[in-house]
Amino acid sequence: MAEVKAEIMISAQPQKVWELLTGDTLNAGYSLLGTSGLVAPGEGEKYEVGAIRRISGLLLSLDEEIIYFDPPRQMDFRIVRSSIPLDHRFGTIRLQPVEGGLTRTIWESRFEVNVPFAGGLLASTAGALIHQTYSSILGNIKAAAERG
Repeated sequence: MAEVKAEIMISAQPQKVWELLTGDTLNAGYSLLGTSGLVAPGEGEKYEVGAIRRISGLLLSLDEEIIYFDPPRQMDFRIVRSSIPLDHRFGTIRLQPVEGGLTRTIWESRFEVNVPFAGGLLASTAGALIHQTYSSILGNIKAAAERG
């Protein structure tokens, strides 16, 4: 099983970081995966429970369904479609306020790649790619939040 965890400290309040993580800002291009955007709106606000976000590009394409939404603290998701055969177990984004007006932002995911004989190697490769993508997105959100 591959476990991916990207973490960053952002000099902004959790609400500001939340707005950037869950809004249309994710339609901008990011690193190796290219683009991200809304495929289907959620039950209330468009990025709430039931929403499906697509992150896609040259190397990988994923659809994430939001399954838990607790602004501005936590959003859980599961990957419901992938360009590689993923068995996704868990995904979450958590925001934790830190003294001094900072926000610790943590993005985690756990999955297996279901390919006989090569699943472990592919899971490791996919894990590195997903980690790079999460880190890139969080870096862009940090820059946007800290610009104001």
